[in-house]
Amino acid sequence: MIIEKDQEKTAIAAAIAFLAVAIAFYLFGGAAVGVPMWLLYQTGNLLLVSAAVALLSAAHAWLARTADEEERHQEQFAADSNQLFDNTVDAAGRNRVALRQFHRVVLPVILVSISCGEAALAVWVARHASNETPTIMAAGEPLTWASLYFATFLVCFVFGKYCAGAAFGNNRMFLRPVCNVALLNALVCFTGGFAALAWYWTLPFYAAAVTKLFCGAAILLAAERVVTWVIDLYRPRKATAVPVYESRFLTLFSQPHGVLNNVTELVEYQFGITLSEGGIASLLRRVVVPFGILQVFTLACLSCITYIQPHENGVLERWGERSLRILPPGLHITAPWPAATVQRVTTSRLGHITIQSGSPPETITGEAPVLWQNKQFETNLFLTGGQRESDSDAASATAAVHLAAATLTIQFLVADPERFQTANATVVGFLTHICEREFSQFLLTNDFAALRRQDRRQLDGILRTTIQAAADQEELGVSIVCATVESLRPPPQVAPIYQAVIDAQERQRRKHAAAETFAVQARAEAEQRANRIVRQAEIETAYIVRMAEVETQNFEKQLQVFNTYPELYKVRTAMDSLETWLRDVRKIVATTENAHEVINLELKESGPDLLSLPLQ
Repeated sequence: MIIEKDQEKTAIAAAIAFLAVAIAFYLFGGAAVGVPMWLLYQTGNLLLVSAAVALLSAAHAWLARTADEEERHQEQFAADSNQLFDNTVDAAGRNRVALRQFHRVVLPVILVSISCGEAALAVWVARHASNETPTIMAAGEPLTWASLYFATFLVCFVFGKYCAGAAFGNNRMFLRPVCNVALLNALVCFTGGFAALAWYWTLPFYAAAVTKLFCGAAILLAAERVVTWVIDLYRPRKATAVPVYESRFLTLFSQPHGVLNNVTELVEYQFGITLSEGGIASLLRRVVVPFGILQVFTLACLSCITYIQPHENGVLERWGERSLRILPPGLHITAPWPAATVQRVTTSRLGHITIQSGSPPETITGEAPVLWQNKQFETNLFLTGGQRESDSDAASATAAVHLAAATLTIQFLVADPERFQTANATVVGFLTHICEREFSQFLLTNDFAALRRQDRRQLDGILRTTIQAAADQEELGVSIVCATVESLRPPPQVAPIYQAVIDAQERQRRKHAAAETFAVQARAEAEQRANRIVRQAEIETAYIVRMAEVETQNFEKQLQVFNTYPELYKVRTAMDSLETWLRDVRKIVATTENAHEVINLELKESGPDLLSLPLQ
């Protein structure tokens, strides 16, 4: 078989085109938020894998072409008599050996690497898309994505049809994998375009479902690629064998024949069993179709029977009726699906919602500052804030901002099943969003230190009332049983420093208490001394006033005596002065008549003598 060189050019062109479009989807995904971001990422992943498959097909075609040219060159110029080697393996040329090594070593390694990478990327996107909450987008963004999807669909479809005609019409087998991935990308982009339009029509969950569908398809194709390689190891290789990295499932739809004909060729190629297209059609018409109709009828009959468990209530929705009907626990007969649908709502069991801080990143050391602007802490910590307790003046008040690691547990019951069913597509997720919003707002308006000192039961009651009011405003039909703050602590990186601050504050409180105790004691002692001084002053005042009264009375009597006997009063006063003030002084009296005579006056009162004592 002569291998044409055009296959390599077409495959390389396809690889470059797929890679360019994949980069465009990655760039669009980086600028988007919400579910469409992961939809764009997964589309880019499929295009990237398609580029790898196209590049692998180009390399395979180049090696096969060079080996074929080398073999034809040897057959043309080599004579049977001049052949030096009897072993055909030893006689093979360098390009043939390179092709053989490519089949044995390089191709399996690349094939397994591509499959593992595709599956890993699909799992990564599926996990993130499941945890992502849809957000409000700008009006023009989904239309931009839709135009990109449909433009890529048109290019991939035209290119895939061209490769299909060249591969199956002109027998260019290395274009068959390129044709398969091109038509697959056309289907993916066509579906993704409608997903973008659904997002524009306010149906974001369709985009999430399409994202998961793309991830599942990627995982299945990766598994099929590995299984095909394993089966190919135990199958005799033919000269016209198709490449092992070609998807047999995609070939059923890309080959320009009927699907039944493609199925028969696939079964004959894989298992060596020859089937006729007419036999398969007759089997489908006589057995499969009646059996399928019977199964559909049976499922329709079974869908009329609905059993509601004791802890549940059913919400019945029927075509043509705007109102819903609540079904109590028990067995019920309804119209078949989809004319009537029954949604079961758990009403007598508590639902649990846990809001907690994520584990902090281990790459942050203790010396690095823990700031709320850090990207790694945006979803791990809560921000608390409030007026500082020391700032009583509103004009000079400052905000006390802290980071906190908190855990909140909410337990709720479904009070109104009809509202619970019709409020939102994912009521529990929406309620979780409301709890996170109210909890964050509550922490943001309260100081961290004040919250740690507050009674937990009072704190839980405030949060329960706040969350219940927000849920009632959205008409979710739930009753919040309790909201419990399990933990409220500083971030682990600053816990030692925070403990040191708490210890310093505790020492400050102890010193302040000691100072207040000393002030109370000093104030009591001062009041006691003041009372004693006041009492002494009052006593002295009373004494002085009384003495003044007594002296006044004595002076009045003396004045009367002086007015009556002035000379005698003077002599008596002088004698009293001598007796009072000169009692212990020796007195000498000198007379004018006899200056030499000394008279001693004994003014002391003599004690009684023996004769003057009274007799008993």
